[in-house]
Amino acid sequence: MSKQLRKKVCNFLSILSVLIIIPTYRNAFAVEPPILTASSSGLDISLSWTPVLNAANYTLYYAPYPYAEEHTIGYIDMGSDTAFSATLWAGASFFVAVTANDSAGQSDYSNIELIEIPIPSWLKTFGGTKSDYGRSVYPTRDGGFIVTGYTSSIGAGESDVYLIKTDSNGNEIWSKTFGGKSSDYGNSVYPTSDGGFIVIGYTYSIGAGESDVYLIKTDGNGNEIWSKTFGGEKNDYGNSVYPTSEGGFIVTGYTSSIGAGGSDVYLIKTDNNGNEIWSKTLGGKSSDYG
Repeated sequence: MSKQLRKKVCNFLSILSVLIIIPTYRNAFAVEPPILTASSSGLDISLSWTPVLNAANYTLYYAPYPYAEEHTIGYIDMGSDTAFSATLWAGASFFVAVTANDSAGQSDYSNIELIEIPIPSWLKTFGGTKSDYGRSVYPTRDGGFIVTGYTSSIGAGESDVYLIKTDSNGNEIWSKTFGGKSSDYGNSVYPTSDGGFIVIGYTYSIGAGESDVYLIKTDGNGNEIWSKTFGGEKNDYGNSVYPTSEGGFIVTGYTSSIGAGGSDVYLIKTDNNGNEIWSKTLGGKSSDYG
């Protein structure tokens, strides 16, 4: 730990001690204080600490780093929980510490950890002057990425399925829209063995009902090879698709058109041309989602 960072930690610790009201000191319960462990992956952080004998509850404290006097130390009442997770933002930096509190008002503080969320090496946006949304991204064989979602800026309808291919630095190579005059949405995309892509979502433009599961197969340049819809007279949604070993696809989502409840998990097996081989619904009398 650098001298400057050590000074910041000591400053934070002194303010923390005042904040939670003296007496706050090591071994307040004559046992080991809580040991805090922090880890991060991408934008997600995970904190956990060892339980302390006779502790009535725990408090998680956090403060921005670098810490300044005008900053506010925040806290979260954790009750009896000994773990915490959250999603932060790129570039976020925080000190975190935990206190174990007994019923007499004494507290014992943990070690202080510094959490730093790195800023990505690049960040890209895609779309036009209206609303555009990304729902799924997957790496491609050439080191780039394939992205799907939906766009209200371009296309044929109120919103269209939006498919974007980028290079390894997120620069757009091509983009395509799919759909009709109403609203259509892409939820997930996956590369196929022939170098193309399979996209799943739902459509209000075509199909049998209010909305139908929407399955789209493209070549490697995003040109549509075929598309299929599945469902009945009510609302049906596709959320996930994956290639099967025999060359077809397995799709899941949920349906309000068929099944036992208000909505049921909807599982569809197709051949390599998107033709339905079988479909199943799963669930009970209430609402179930795939």
